[in-house]
Amino acid sequence: MQKEHWTDEQFLERLYGLVEEDAHVRSCPTCQQRWEQLLQRRKQWLHRAPAFPEEWWYEQRQRIYHRLEQKPLVSWLHNWAPSLASVALVILAVVLLRQPTTPPTVAVEEAGFFTEVYTLVESPEPVAVQPIYALFED
Repeated sequence: MQKEHWTDEQFLERLYGLVEEDAHVRSCPTCQQRWEQLLQRRKQWLHRAPAFPEEWWYEQRQRIYHRLEQKPLVSWLHNWAPSLASVALVILAVVLLRQPTTPPTVAVEEAGFFTEVYTLVESPEPVAVQPIYALFED
């Protein structure tokens, strides 16, 4: 005998025949009342539910069968999508991770480079004067 009251889930399972009613529902006034209310609501809903003629159900069933017989247009895409995505990722990884095979062709002397940069940055003369110096060089 169950000591706790039934949950809504247990009542729904009983309503749809998934579990058997135990002695608690018959002996507990609270659970018995909830069970009666649930049965009453179900009966009211069934009376309000629209009744469809047999022809409607037959046509509905035929439409479902017809749709099941048709092949989807993009079924090949669904089958090959994971493979195509994997191939695309491998190609992308190869392209992005490929290292250059030849070293840079222009070799820069570090000492000369830094000296030149330093003179350009620290020069007290403006950059516009440099073309004038070019006139006096041999």
